[in-house]
Parts: sequence; structure tokens; C-alpha cells
Amino acid sequence: MSSIAYAAPLSLERRASHRLLAGIVLVHVVAAAVPWLIALDMVLCASLSLLIIAMGARAGREQCWGERTVVALRWEPGGRWRLERRDGEIESARLLASSYLQPQLAVLCFVIEPGEKNQSRSDHYSSFLVRCLNRGARWRAVVLMPDSVDAEALRRLRVRVRLEGIGETKPTFISRISRWMG
Repeated sequence: MSSIAYAAPLSLERRASHRLLAGIVLVHVVAAAVPWLIALDMVLCASLSLLIIAMGARAGREQCWGERTVVALRWEPGGRWRLERRDGEIESARLLASSYLQPQLAVLCFVIEPGEKNQSRSDHYSSFLVRCLNRGARWRAVVLMPDSVDAEALRRLRVRVRLEGIGETKPTFISRISRWMG
């Protein structure tokens, strides 16, 4: 294959993944059962289980059915990404080195670049402390399973990341605090 083919923009259309949804449900249902198995106080068990189920619903909403779910990704020349959400907004992003790519699972971690188009109504989801520590940066993870994207497009993504490199390193929590403090 020619490297010129990989210099062209790479587009991924993301479909609903039944495997991803089943995995989210399974992990959170099992985690919600754990407090009951270790014989904690009934009120504490119920509280922890409700919290875990709420986290599962939030994960499902972000990755599967919510209005902020990423439905299309486009890797443009120069390493920039365009993430199109279900609500029609397009975000400009950079791929981070913390991304994980394997044949059966790809977890793409992005930092959303600040800009006019990216200052959307979703900014109210970030708490004040998170905005202070990240200096206004927003992070997004996109999970790709074999049933959520075309197999050939997923293969091209893995090959292109292997050839061009995966992206920049995400700052650690300690480095963000030290930048914020000094």
C-alpha cells in the first residue's frame, strides 16, 4: 500500500454497537451486585448500587445513545481530528497517546481543542475544579468495536496510527496540579 493513501483524510462512521452496550450493562450490573455480596449495611449497599447503575447509564449515554455521542470521526492531514456528535455539533480534537488500539477494541482518547465552534452548551458539564486543573481542556474517549465501524476502516485506522504515531501525551494529574499551582 502506498503511504499517499494514508495521507488522505480517514473517515469513520460510527454505528450503534450492541457489544459495547452489552459490555457496559454487564460490567455495571456485576459491580452493583458486589456491595450486596460483601454484606455491608443495607442503606450503604443500596446507595452504592444506585451510584454504580447511574454511572453505567451515563457511560451508555456518552457512548451509545446520547445527543453528545460521537457518530462520525475524520482524521485530517496534519493530525487533526473532527468529531461529529449526534446533535450536529463538530468538535476539533487531537488524539492522545493514552489511546488503545487492538483488532477487537479501539479506545480513542481525545483532547478537545478550544475554539469558537467547540464552545458549546456542553461546557456546563465541566466543574470549576476540572476546568482549573486542565486549563479549560476537555477530554473525550470514543470506544470503537468491530460491530460499530466498518472492518476495513478500523483496520486502516490501526495501520495509520502505527505508521504516523498515536498522538501527544496526556498530562498527568500531578503535572496539572503543579502547573496550576505555579
